[in-house]
Amino acid sequence: MRQQYPAIQSLGLQLVAVGMGDPTQAVAFKRSRNITFPLLSDTSQRVYNSYGLGAINGQRELQSGSVGAIFGEVLKGNFGGIPVGDISQLGGTFLIDQQGIARYVHRDISTSDYPSMSELIGAARKVGTSSKPS
Repeated sequence: MRQQYPAIQSLGLQLVAVGMGDPTQAVAFKRSRNITFPLLSDTSQRVYNSYGLGAINGQRELQSGSVGAIFGEVLKGNFGGIPVGDISQLGGTFLIDQQGIARYVHRDISTSDYPSMSELIGAARKVGTSSKPS
């Protein structure tokens, strides 16, 4: 998403990530990944709950190939850091217009389920044009 952030901004949209870590952890994560967009902290999971985001389903994770991908990353030496918050919490991707209306919603069904960048940019272009005042 870092690479696509300028394209999203050029559409008049703001990208914001929400994590479960405390503010100190969010700042450290943002620095470690060179993230240029806002990263908010939601230790109470209010945002996750209000958007109806679910929890990990073990069977679905095994079927999605996430476990194999994680094992492969560990073999490469990428341990991903210390988990924070509820590690069973799934994420989602939302495009919210200036009126606060979610114009694009993708609720993850596994840890490897997220929209492609082309899908997200296409949706952002639609949101960007439909939410501009006439």
